[in-house]
Amino acid sequence: MVDFVEKNETIISVTDKCIALNKQRAANTLPPTTPKNLIVKKINEANFQNTLEFNWERGDDNIGIRKYEIFNGNDFLFSTYNIPHREKNFPLSNCSFKVRSVNTID
Repeated sequence: MVDFVEKNETIISVTDKCIALNKQRAANTLPPTTPKNLIVKKINEANFQNTLEFNWERGDDNIGIRKYEIFNGNDFLFSTYNIPHREKNFPLSNCSFKVRSVNTID
């Protein structure tokens, strides 16, 4: 990680944004909470087979949540910020879904 020297006379620039980001990273010592109550249900859509709707209670973080990652077991499926989220033409099989919060600054 690169550290920057902050000066009062500095014009707002990319450097200033990097300084702010580094300060946020330093302040963000706790991981986000795990989202709760993941519910996956099959939705009937005329044009698509096997549409699944994923819905859950948001996780929480002192800086913010950038996205959520959805897994089937340990296999990454997709990431989204939208709740609920729909996946079209999902291959149906035995699935064990889980959701994970990702920090804004990760």
